[in-house]
Amino acid sequence: TAMLRQEFVDELVPERTLKEEFMSVFEEENQILQDLRDAEAQLESMSEDDHDAMQEVLDKMQDLQRKADDKDVYVLESRVKKTMDLMGFNDDEADDL
Repeated sequence: TAMLRQEFVDELVPERTLKEEFMSVFEEENQILQDLRDAEAQLESMSEDDHDAMQEVLDKMQDLQRKADDKDVYVLESRVKKTMDLMGFNDDEADDL
């Protein structure tokens, strides 16, 4: 089992899994993903009669999608897995608290 040095342990959030802790370093990328999920939920809850508001949300989603593509947010999990592998953690440890 791989171990982290003490100074890193002090900064960990105990409720997060190892994988979630590794993912947390990608703050901007995670915010983009959350903003996309929020925009999707907003769009789903809108009335079909409010075309202007729907277009505004769609435009926002398009901008967020462009940012997501620029930041390669859809490959974060594979980057985290590769980093964990390089540090000596195995797949079973990814979900450990």
